[in-house]
Amino acid sequence: VDGLRLRLPSQPEIDGKKFAELSAKLQNRIEDCNLTLYIIDAKAPEQALLDIFERVNGGVPLTRQQMRNCLNMGPATRFLRDEADREIFLKVTGGSLKPESMRDREFVNRFCGFQLFPLDDYRGNMDMFLSQTLKRMNQLEPEELGNLSAQLQTGLVNNRNLFGEYAFRKHTAEQEGRRGFINASLWDVMCTGLARYDVKTVSTHKPALLTAFYDMLANEDFDAAITSGTNHTNRVKRRFEITDAMLRGVFGA
Repeated sequence: VDGLRLRLPSQPEIDGKKFAELSAKLQNRIEDCNLTLYIIDAKAPEQALLDIFERVNGGVPLTRQQMRNCLNMGPATRFLRDEADREIFLKVTGGSLKPESMRDREFVNRFCGFQLFPLDDYRGNMDMFLSQTLKRMNQLEPEELGNLSAQLQTGLVNNRNLFGEYAFRKHTAEQEGRRGFINASLWDVMCTGLARYDVKTVSTHKPALLTAFYDMLANEDFDAAITSGTNHTNRVKRRFEITDAMLRGVFGA
């Protein structure tokens, strides 16, 4: 215990102190504190772990992504952190995804899931899907994670080049002024979709691609798939189907 130091920047009077450096009153409070420990079988389903974690969590409530991060520590969580810190990610998202709640890492997690798994593997439970993604990533070789990183960056650069500050946001071709929020569903289909094409190819097809994209946004079927009930299996599959058809129409493959 004496080798550990407190990390409490909001309480400078004790921040950085070791146990032996605390007042006798605080030492007694720490020694008299009861700890409640929950021992969970290693075979418990991922959903059960998240539910238990959420139920017993005290203090500042954790987000589901923060819980996933705790339950899947390893190469996968380091990957999410590193990618969310990249300049291109911050530039394309405009810094609007809060790192404190790991919202930024959740978006990277979503990209990896839809990039690594066939669409039919998504069964309507986004929490489970993202957890399974992290487990899969923890088993990947460094070279495979490197390829995944390159694919993400390609998707980001292509979207940035096409839409500028309005990337992953619902907007029109004439959009000006204040941007809307980043749409997670639009992120899913456009980041993974444009990760398949190199930057030069996308640049060459930019006029046709923009026209096709705005036609797609005006499609009521697509709009519904990225607006309400967005985690439902049918909505997820439908928006990917429409986007894939749009991209094939532009690129011919």
